[in-house]
Amino acid sequence: FEYGNLDIVYKHDPENPGISKAYNEGVEFATGRRADWILLLDQDTIYSSNFFESYIEATAKGIAHDIVCIIPKVLSDKDNTLLSPSKFCRGGITRPIKRIIPGIIEKPITSINAGTFISTQFVKSIGGFNNAFPLDMLDHWYFREIKNKKKKVLLLDTYIHHDLSVISFFDKVSISRYDSILLSEREFFKDHIVDLIVYKLRLVIRFIKQLLAGEKEYAKLTLKSLIK
Repeated sequence: FEYGNLDIVYKHDPENPGISKAYNEGVEFATGRRADWILLLDQDTIYSSNFFESYIEATAKGIAHDIVCIIPKVLSDKDNTLLSPSKFCRGGITRPIKRIIPGIIEKPITSINAGTFISTQFVKSIGGFNNAFPLDMLDHWYFREIKNKKKKVLLLDTYIHHDLSVISFFDKVSISRYDSILLSEREFFKDHIVDLIVYKLRLVIRFIKQLLAGEKEYAKLTLKSLIK
């Protein structure tokens, strides 16, 4: 359906539960419509009443050419704590940036897929969404690309509420999903030696916590990933 100057498309592929392929098809659709931006949506996200108005207002007079991503603040739907934007630290540690005001963000950040507007041209310039990250770590990957290409992010004066599955880990993350998460994490860090070392140390801590929680199947996968 259309909202102002936005075309919103829902894509579900039961044969491919990942999102990178669907996102890339969205990019091709947007390219065919000569759309400058695509919006990434998520089924477990609640959008504020002024979400689209905030985007339209922020872009009505045009934006700088080096801004390739537009994001809202993301709050937990459980307790309103800030989830992103975040600082992405060594080894995949994220720290939400609490004191941040709407406008251009100069420093490197990361955010979640849901609620993110990203430049169609920028996505095309980096070869599309990376299918090596079919679901997890995809957002961190393209925010790393934004950093590497010295591009910028615009923070909207609005917010969304998101149900982040990894917060309630054992309740919402299945064994198969956890295996997929580990695979994506290894792929993300494999060419960055310092990050990889920190990540391996985090896996040790994760392994111990899973054992103490009695989650032996998760612990086995963690150990398997740790020794690879």
